Amino acid sequence: MDFASLVQRHVLVARARARMLEDVRADKVWGADLVAGTVSIGDQAYEAQLVGTFSLSSHTFLWGWANPGAPQWSRALTLATSLKGSGGPFAEAKLHANDVNPNELAAVAGELSGGFPVFVGTYDGGAAFLVLTGLPMPLERFSLAYLPGVVLDLPVLTTQPPRACVEPLLQALGFTVTENEPARLSATRGPSLFRLEFDAEGRPGKLELNHRG
Repeated sequence: MDFASLVQRHVLVARARARMLEDVRADKVWGADLVAGTVSIGDQAYEAQLVGTFSLSSHTFLWGWANPGAPQWSRALTLATSLKGSGGPFAEAKLHANDVNPNELAAVAGELSGGFPVFVGTYDGGAAFLVLTGLPMPLERFSLAYLPGVVLDLPVLTTQPPRACVEPLLQALGFTVTENEPARLSATRGPSLFRLEFDAEGRPGKLELNHRG
């Protein structure tokens, strides 16, 4: 599967897990110990894998295995190193944001790791993308109250075709698509009815989420 297809399949599912992670993270102090392969949030520490880092000054993403500190971080680089063998953007040490969106890389990495949330830790001059392999976020726990916000976040997450990204999320959440027309997408899960309208450019527009009965 090419990278664009991976993004379409995983980007919104990853965003759903990240939304659940926000409730855990809240405004707690965080820290990363890359030698130990952990991320601490408040007084809790979780096993973590470093995907890579993004520099605000150069607008480039650097894979964890390409970082000068990599020899000391082996416990935190298993995931990134395994993805390197997939070729494409996974094997290029440094990527400019104009060529590949770092959020897309991190989302795909988190889902290919087995479906774990991506923690974005900002610091002076950039951000580190870390997959919290010690903190599972199964979609069974995802509140549908978050669904509209996750879907409407799509334009800031990726430039991939919106419909191709929304359908995998709905399927992962147990919805069945009942209407799939150029201007709208409808799906149901039990008493829940999801409707999304697209504008002339195919971008998400009006969204409804209702509970019938």
